Amino acid sequence: MAMPEKRLPLVYWLPLLHFAVCITAMLGFVVPQLQFLGILMMFVNIADLPISFVAFALSFHHGALAWIWMVVVGTLWWYVLGRAAQFLHSRFGTRSHLNQ
Repeated sequence: MAMPEKRLPLVYWLPLLHFAVCITAMLGFVVPQLQFLGILMMFVNIADLPISFVAFALSFHHGALAWIWMVVVGTLWWYVLGRAAQFLHSRFGTRSHLNQ
């Protein structure tokens, strides 16, 4: 009997994507030949708008701390958003089928 394949739950995909884009954008700042990838951080800042306010304030004097804030707290932010969407879907998604 074959074991069923374990899949990564959808709630983890957005934080994983956020982390991957942040690491890729950091390559644009570290490796001179990949400098064009640094523009990705601008899109991350727009997507993480509530988190970006703190990172913007930190970036004037503490650039590394601002980047760490964006990666760690931004990834956690997308995890919380994914969990909230999962909760709302489980709470209200099944109810619409009962009313029909």
